[in-house]
Amino acid sequence: MDLVKKGKIKVFMKLIEIMHATNHSFESIENFDRMKLILFFLKFWAPVVLLQFIPIMGIFGYLYVATKEHLISEQLDSITILLLLCLVYSIMSIGLLRADKFALCMERMSDYSFGKPPEWDKMCKHLDILSTVLYYGSKFLIIVYASLMYHGSPYCGGKTRRDKGYLCGSVFPQWYPIEMDNILINTILCLSPGISYFLTNPTFSLYPLVVYGSVRFMVMKIRHLRGMLEKITKKQNQDNLVEDLRTCMKYYSFIIELGCKVNNFLGYALFPFYVLIPIVMALLAYEIIETKKIVHIISLVVWMASALATYLVGQYLETEASLLDYTVYNLPWYEMEPPLRRNVLMFLARTKKPLCLRVESTADMNNVLLLQIFKRFYSFLNFVIQMDRKNI
Repeated sequence: MDLVKKGKIKVFMKLIEIMHATNHSFESIENFDRMKLILFFLKFWAPVVLLQFIPIMGIFGYLYVATKEHLISEQLDSITILLLLCLVYSIMSIGLLRADKFALCMERMSDYSFGKPPEWDKMCKHLDILSTVLYYGSKFLIIVYASLMYHGSPYCGGKTRRDKGYLCGSVFPQWYPIEMDNILINTILCLSPGISYFLTNPTFSLYPLVVYGSVRFMVMKIRHLRGMLEKITKKQNQDNLVEDLRTCMKYYSFIIELGCKVNNFLGYALFPFYVLIPIVMALLAYEIIETKKIVHIISLVVWMASALATYLVGQYLETEASLLDYTVYNLPWYEMEPPLRRNVLMFLARTKKPLCLRVESTADMNNVLLLQIFKRFYSFLNFVIQMDRKNI
C-alpha cells in the first residue's frame, strides 16, 4: 500500500505496527497472516491482563462492599470504571480482530486510478502532526491523571471509614478482604493500572483519528469527483462528454465501495462506543455533581469530546456526499442525447442515496444520532440522581 509503504501517514503506520503487528506492507491482502495477528493479539493483551487482573478483582471487591453497605455513590464509582474498561478494551479488541478489513481500507484509499486529489499530500502531513500530538499527548494526560488520583483519590475509603481493605492512591477504586498495610503491595497495586493505561491508551487515542482520517480521505475523493463533474459542464463535444461521464460514474462506484469497506471496519469497532458512551458520560457527570473532583471533569471532557468529534465527522461526510447530488443535477443533461441523458439520470438517482458512516446494523453516524446520544445521557443522569435521592 502506497500510504503505508512510503510512510506518508504515521497514524496508520502506528496502528498497523502497534496494534496489528504487521511489519510488512499489505501489498497482497490475500496473504494476510491471521495467525500472526492472533498471536500478537495474545501478546498485546498479556501484559494488560497481568497488570490489571488483581486491580479489577479489587474493583469488584469495592463494588461488593459498597452494595453491602448500601453506598450508592461508591457503587456507581465501581460501575463507571468497569464500563470504561469494557468500552476501551472492547473497541481495541474488535479493531485488532478486524485488522485485515482495516488493511483493505488502506489499500483502496491508496488507489489513484482516477487521479490524485490536490490536497492529498497536505492532508497526510496534517494527520502526521495530529497523530503525534494525540499519541504523546495522551501519555502526558495519563501521567497527570495518575498524579491527581495519587494525591487526592476520591476512591480512598480509608479517610472516611476505618476499613483497612481500601486502597488509596490508585486510578481504580479497590478493596480487598485483607489489610492493605504493606507498602510494597500498595505501590504495585497503585502503579499497575496506571502502567497498563500508559501502554494501551495512547494506541486507543488514535482511533478517533482513524475515523477522522478515513472520512477526510473519502471527502477529498468526493471533492475531486465534483471537480471532474464541473469540468464536464464546460465541454460541448459529445464524444468527450460520454467518456468523461463514464469515468465519473466509475469513480463514484469506487467511492461507494470504499465507503462500504470503511464501514466494514469502523462500523463494528464503534458499536460498543455507541451503546456505552451515554451511560459512561452520565455516571461521570453524576460523580462531578457529587464529588466535584477534577479527575472526573477531565474524564468527562475527554469522552464528550470523543463523542462530538466522532459523530460530527460522520455528519461532515454525509453533507459532502449530498453536495455531489447537486453537482450531478447541474450537469447539462437537458441538452444531451436521450441515451446519455438516461445515464445521467441514473447517476443522479444513485447519488441521492446517502453516503455515511454507519454503526453496524444500528444507525447512521450524524447529528441526529448525536442528539439521541445526548438525550440518552440526560435521561440516564436524571435516573441516577433520582435513584440516589430515594436512598438518602
